[in-house]
Amino acid sequence: MNSFLMMASMSVLVLLLLSNSFHSFVDAKSTSASKSDSSSSSGKKTGEIFPFRKYEDFQISDGVAGQAFENAGKVFVEPFAGVPLEKITKGDMDNLLKMARTARQNELLFNQALKKAKGSNKSALAAGKIANKVLKLVGEIQVIELQKKLNIKQVDVPAKLAEHQKKLTKNTKVDRSNKGKKMVSYLSTSSSSSSSSSSSSSGSGSGSGSGSGSGSGTGSGSEKTKSKSKSKTKSKPKPKKEETKATPEA
Repeated sequence: MNSFLMMASMSVLVLLLLSNSFHSFVDAKSTSASKSDSSSSSGKKTGEIFPFRKYEDFQISDGVAGQAFENAGKVFVEPFAGVPLEKITKGDMDNLLKMARTARQNELLFNQALKKAKGSNKSALAAGKIANKVLKLVGEIQVIELQKKLNIKQVDVPAKLAEHQKKLTKNTKVDRSNKGKKMVSYLSTSSSSSSSSSSSSSGSGSGSGSGSGSGSGTGSGSEKTKSKSKSKTKSKPKPKKEETKATPEA
């Protein structure tokens, strides 16, 4: 009897141990699965927060002046608003840096276009250049501040920020003073000038072709006619006086 009770208690103990080990295995598996799910759902693709755009797709120099600071903020600042720092990827920072650098590089092209521009077009280009300066500075300040927050190594951060803020304040004031004025990007003037030059070249080509062709054709034709008539006139034999005298009278 005692042996039977011992066997029964042993079997119950074994069942309890097996049950506990089974539950602990399932719990561990579900926990690891939930961690992987959470990590995959929270993970961002490269550059998803701040995707790269070409300059013509984010430039702010076409339209009406006076809102350059706000428009630049929509490009470089708003995409990062409310985003936790741990979710900002290297791809986001690379795209931000490239676009800010592109805005700086395009300032040189504004200078080249201004040298050729005249009149109202020149003043509109100048206003567009100021808007691009604001865009460039807002982008560069955003790069410095985000790199500072992400503990990315930089040099002379306070000095750079002070210099950029001073320039931004100055150019924002100029843009505000241009409020309501038309502004254009050098991209707009270059496309319009190229189309006008192509149309003028095609017009001059057709005019010169038709004019020179018809003129030279008629001119050469008339000269040939004159030369032929002259040759015919010269080739006609003159009547001899002797033959006239020899004609018998009626």
